[in-house]
Amino acid sequence: MILFVNIAFASFPVVDSISDPNEGIYKTIGYFMGMFMLVFGIIIAYAYNNKIMIKSAWKGFLTVIGLFVLFVTLLFTLFYFFPEDFNDFGF
Repeated sequence: MILFVNIAFASFPVVDSISDPNEGIYKTIGYFMGMFMLVFGIIIAYAYNNKIMIKSAWKGFLTVIGLFVLFVTLLFTLFYFFPEDFNDFGF
């Protein structure tokens, strides 16, 4: 019985992962680098070689791209339904 318990414990070890205390800062800085510096922010995050920062930089970059697509879609929709309102801009 003791031998079985020893083998079972050795077969399924419990590993505690220690989280990085700076993880939140890496997420924040990576996100803002991706948002404000766009592709250059992603390149800088890759230079730091930190997976958390790289992932956050991509999220910030994709946030900007998503907002841009949403804005352009809104403009095309408004131009399609209300073209007379855009005559002041020379379109």
